[in-house]
Amino acid sequence: MSSSYLVSRLTIIDIWRPLPDWLGGEQPYDLNSWQESETAIALAETLDEDAVIVEGYAEYATWRPHLAYLRDPYGDPDVEMELDGVGGVSILAKARVFRAGVHFPAFSFERHAETEGFGKMAKRMKFSVVGLPHYTVWHLYEPSVDDIRHMEEMEKEKKEREKQEKERDEQIKKVKDEFKDISGQWEKDRQAMVADLARTQREAMAAKEAEFVKINPAVPAGTPVADAIFGNP
Repeated sequence: MSSSYLVSRLTIIDIWRPLPDWLGGEQPYDLNSWQESETAIALAETLDEDAVIVEGYAEYATWRPHLAYLRDPYGDPDVEMELDGVGGVSILAKARVFRAGVHFPAFSFERHAETEGFGKMAKRMKFSVVGLPHYTVWHLYEPSVDDIRHMEEMEKEKKEREKQEKERDEQIKKVKDEFKDISGQWEKDRQAMVADLARTQREAMAAKEAEFVKINPAVPAGTPVADAIFGNP
């Protein structure tokens, strides 16, 4: 960053914060740095002198260009834009700004207060107020109570999912092992049935041969029945 940014001016850095993937990965953190819009000026004229416009609420639709939303991750960090309101996360200001009386008003100043009122006051006192949309400072992610609760639920779901996957894998392995054992037993049973069938057939043939020889004594003992019937030599 050039030192010229710090001469007689107020410089605002674009602030973003990293987020978990389930929250989008990243997010603009400070939305109080903006350029004034005609809509916001017209809105301010309708409000009481002590009223304060707060960005982000439906009743204060200002349609202002925000520094954070103009960020390009690959943009030139030296590019600057004029600002009217400023956020308080990262302000670079020379001491002469404060010596001149610019401060963070705890009251309504041009329908704004605190940091946004600070930016308005600096411009009223002729200081240059600029923002660097492509010069990004990352703010630490601080999970909210809801975020922590959600992360706990996610961790619980993860453990339950891992438990179910482990049980499923064990069940699949058990079925495969049992099928392998059953397949082996089936082969043994098949071989035993084939052997029993062959033995039964041999015994039946031997009985028929013995019966045939008994009826036909002229046939020599031990002659196969089929040979005796069909006259095979």
